[in-house]
Amino acid sequence: MNPSTSRALAEARALFQAGRPIEAADRLATFVDDAECQFLRAHSLFHARRLPEARAAYARVCALDAGNADAWYNLGGVCQTLKDWEAARPAFAEAARLRPDFADAWARLAGALEQLGRDNEAETAFARAAACESASVQTLERCALFARRRGRPDAARDLYLRAARMAPREARFPLALAEIAQSRESFEEALAYARVAVDLDPASAEAWFRLGTALHQTGGLDEAETALRVSLTRNPGSIPCLYNLATVVKDRDRLDEAAKLYRQVIDARADHAGAWANLAWTLDKTSQAGDARAAYERALRIDPEHANANFNLGWLLARQGELAAAWRHMEWRFAPGRGRARVAHAPPDVGCPPWDGGDLSGKRLLIWPEQGYGDMLQFCRYAAQAKAAGAREVILGARARMLDLVATVPGVDRVHPVEGDETPPACDAWCWLMSLPRLFGTDRIERIPASLPYLRAPEPARARMRAWVDGLPGPRVGLVWKGSADNSSDAWRSLPGVDTLAPLASVPGVTFVNLQYGDISDQLADGVRLWSPEPADRGFAEDAALIEALDLVITVDTAVAHLAGALGRPVWVLLPVPRALDWRWFETRADSPWYPDVMRLFRRQAGEGWDAVVARVAASLAAYRESWPEVGGSMETVPGA
Repeated sequence: MNPSTSRALAEARALFQAGRPIEAADRLATFVDDAECQFLRAHSLFHARRLPEARAAYARVCALDAGNADAWYNLGGVCQTLKDWEAARPAFAEAARLRPDFADAWARLAGALEQLGRDNEAETAFARAAACESASVQTLERCALFARRRGRPDAARDLYLRAARMAPREARFPLALAEIAQSRESFEEALAYARVAVDLDPASAEAWFRLGTALHQTGGLDEAETALRVSLTRNPGSIPCLYNLATVVKDRDRLDEAAKLYRQVIDARADHAGAWANLAWTLDKTSQAGDARAAYERALRIDPEHANANFNLGWLLARQGELAAAWRHMEWRFAPGRGRARVAHAPPDVGCPPWDGGDLSGKRLLIWPEQGYGDMLQFCRYAAQAKAAGAREVILGARARMLDLVATVPGVDRVHPVEGDETPPACDAWCWLMSLPRLFGTDRIERIPASLPYLRAPEPARARMRAWVDGLPGPRVGLVWKGSADNSSDAWRSLPGVDTLAPLASVPGVTFVNLQYGDISDQLADGVRLWSPEPADRGFAEDAALIEALDLVITVDTAVAHLAGALGRPVWVLLPVPRALDWRWFETRADSPWYPDVMRLFRRQAGEGWDAVVARVAASLAAYRESWPEVGGSMETVPGA
């Protein structure tokens, strides 16, 4: 290099370092045949945002020094900034060809290919970038983002982990890892990464937001609310954070406060379907059904496929007796947007289509269970309609505890155990159990098929339980005070304990029989003493036989209520407050059209304790006892067969 060129380069570098890039570029303008001068000139022009001139200067360098990978890479960068992806692609490709371990060049090439819609080639280029030992943190991050866009969270996770090891003080990588873990429903993992992000950057609103969300998903509602409020102090305008805070407050059962927060979200974003849907839920649970329905409908105008809005509107409509519309909306119960669908089993792998309500003549129909035991007991009645519609064979799937019992349902030709690895039976069509009311046109209450009984205890169990019950004085009343703890509403529907039923003991001459499933030794109290048949872990066939032999069943809203009703036996059901009321009991009735003439409903009103409900039950039991033909026995009964 001659002295004048060296001097010009030195002066241009000094000007550039002094923050005078345009003067630096001008100083080198005449050195058009020197690649080094043109490279610095292009670099200066790029920093001065004179992009077309920078592009021309880098192109000149590539012409002068075709083996300069950095020049090709920078030319691609200028073209990328100009969004000229067609020109950026070959420039990055040449840089990567010249230097195969040039990770950033491979990553930028992949980005250009993606912009051009050449996704398969882009994936190959990103893989080459990630494989380079020289891959920088930024390159790994670009590759991870591409993997996420391509729906490959596991690959993205591995790349973020590499980036996090290279830059352990960067909070954005554990944040990304937390978000990926949440998308995979690995909530404990998400929580761990979110805590790391907060520790690294306690000023980050995003880190606190991610922590609050992860805490919510793992059940730490107190901490979740605190974290989300911290996030809002750092970013007061965050609609996602305000929305999640409202949801945490809702889940903490502060429904009026939650409704106000959802309204704040709506004030900021009137098209937020999730806020309308959750506002509707809070309104419904606070006995504002009309406003709730309007809010659900608003959510569905914004997003007709909003899964929760559809399903919850169906729940509300069913409770109000508008069954035709309710069943349609409740078909959304399986939608991915509902999170964890409330089904006990996966769909059967039978190689035939779901039944759509068409002609069943000569066909084999498999009815597949879902949700809880009570749902099976209530809806298995529809097997008779399937048989009447011409089905050659009706096969009912059921859990092991119910097989013997549901085999007695009219219309059921055989039962199939759904637990374990047994292959589902051959069939021509299958359907979910709770889709049957819609498919058979139960569009209003008057069309509920309610011929009772439609269950019958198997003979061996009937003989055994009848012999046991015949030794007890009557009237003989079965009691159930708790449902399954797995039910999300169990805290509302179950009584605190059997002692809550102590006022029933004031009614003389009644024998109380324990129908509670499982070991109750830790629940017994002095107020109510029970006769307890063996074994404690009876199947439904034994329970059915026992209920058939009793005179009355008093129970909370659990499977026993449906079992007694399906058997056609008198049953009184203690229902929770309106906010926790199941749709199938409708809104105000004292009876049930699902179980006519045998079921009586005792509703707990808003603001009431269970003691008020039990007092009404006790008064009714006293009247019932008075109508009994003869006094038999006393309350001094003891546990034991």
